[in-house]
Amino acid sequence: MRLAPGLVLLGLVALLVAAAAPAPVPRPFGLAASAPTAGIEIASDRSVAGRTDRMNFTVWLNVTGNGQFQRTLLNVTFNTQADPRDNAISQGPPPLAWTQPSGCVYDVASGWFLAWHCDGLRAGTYVWGIPAYVPDNATVGHYQRVEASTFSTVGGGNVSASANVSD
Repeated sequence: MRLAPGLVLLGLVALLVAAAAPAPVPRPFGLAASAPTAGIEIASDRSVAGRTDRMNFTVWLNVTGNGQFQRTLLNVTFNTQADPRDNAISQGPPPLAWTQPSGCVYDVASGWFLAWHCDGLRAGTYVWGIPAYVPDNATVGHYQRVEASTFSTVGGGNVSASANVSD
């Protein structure tokens, strides 16, 4: 089989052009840098509770963005308009019944106030579980707000958020 001389010449020219062309330079792609942000939610497994009833509160901290929080504080307050020592709902037996994300440690635990700190939280969802109960001497017909709040520090500043549920 014999190749036409023009076809051979065309193949040689194509090889020379390909060899002489500069290799494509990969273009860097940029990542959109955004500081981490936090959103918080709290919910109860019951909307109505009577004396001696047990209930469970769940707190979700949703961290989005790049980087990490250097330190995050999470507070849960069993709040009433009355004296906090006379709450209708109190947190459950500390601390074995609580659940918290790995690396988070509780700092304060009283009947009406709980506080945790966490170091180095990155993007993701972090969940706390807090059992509670209604004392047998609670006043019937009252409601109580339970509030979760968070405060986080990042290299460039601070972020805070809060949420509450009424029962």
